[in-house]
Amino acid sequence: MKKLTKPEGKIILKPKKEKIFFQRHSWIFSGAIEKIENDSLQNGDWVEVYSYTKQFLGNAFFEKRTQIVARIFDFDSTKIRNLQEYWFNKLNILFLRKKNFFEDSNAFRFIHSESDECPGVICDIYDDFALIQIDYLFPKLIIEILVDFLKQNQIIYILQKKQKELHWLSKPKEFICFYENQIQFKINSLEFQKTGFYLDQKLNRKKLQSYCKNKVVLDTFCYIGSFGMNALRNQATNVVFVDSSKKALEQLKENLILNQFSNSSFDIFQKDVFDFLEKKEAGIFDVIILDPPAFVKNKNNISRGIKGYVKLNELALRKIKKQGILFTFSCSQLITLNMFRKIIFFSTKIAKRKIMILEYLTQSIDHSINVFHPEGEYLKGFILYVE
Repeated sequence: MKKLTKPEGKIILKPKKEKIFFQRHSWIFSGAIEKIENDSLQNGDWVEVYSYTKQFLGNAFFEKRTQIVARIFDFDSTKIRNLQEYWFNKLNILFLRKKNFFEDSNAFRFIHSESDECPGVICDIYDDFALIQIDYLFPKLIIEILVDFLKQNQIIYILQKKQKELHWLSKPKEFICFYENQIQFKINSLEFQKTGFYLDQKLNRKKLQSYCKNKVVLDTFCYIGSFGMNALRNQATNVVFVDSSKKALEQLKENLILNQFSNSSFDIFQKDVFDFLEKKEAGIFDVIILDPPAFVKNKNNISRGIKGYVKLNELALRKIKKQGILFTFSCSQLITLNMFRKIIFFSTKIAKRKIMILEYLTQSIDHSINVFHPEGEYLKGFILYVE
């Protein structure tokens, strides 16, 4: 491993732009930069950041050819003398804190990118397996340090996902195996969505259990059925799983068998959720879970995404039983909580149902919400009582 005791370049900010360090937001935009020292910097290179008056401010990763030129990982005005030692200590503190959050699961999000002041890196742990996801930045040295750290903490199998490419950083493992809320899960390591399992819904799945005893439950966009299996674990009479992915439903069936759930207590449909709800008669389901993929990927499709959320919730409200419980979510970062609440309002008005908000929901506590980086807060939801 290349040892770094000094940065590979420097960034000088324009006058008065040093305020971003006092606001502790991770992104340095191109318009804030006066000068970059070292024309050969590559993505993920370590740079020191200075004010216009040459005052040292902190440390960042350089990002080439983008509106965001650097992402800050350290806001301390004390210089780093050994980058490997700095990151190893940082990862150790983070690992111990995250690992101790849960007693009923051996899966958790270890690193939540900028929200954990580790820009460009997401890392989920599933027992002895780690998935490292790189979406927009590739700090090579930090990945090497992270892999070394994981191996020292008995994480044997490490898979890296960069955009849609998968690359083993250890010997391969066919299946991810872990548990949550007394439920066993097994996922094919090369056929998962996102980073494997949507660990951000961990606590919300547990909340669902208290609403499901002797109830008929609909789990839409079910993937491998994590919400529905939590319902079955808490004695739901019947759970209906709906997803359009054949591969996901095949893994769902294997996990239902793994947990010894009876065939008579569930039904599985490979269908488009909107089409399923349109054609399904009303008054069957006591509890409905709406956990769709992000309908809004960028600012250009906010209007279209909102219409999709309104339609989806309207359909669920039309179909749910009187005195039913609706768990509804949006994972679109650009849809704020206030916007989502308005979406529910319009859906309710169109469906002509009366509702009460029982609880606001958000992402699991291992998906850190950093007050200085609001972009890391993306999951919002409601538990609704439908009269």
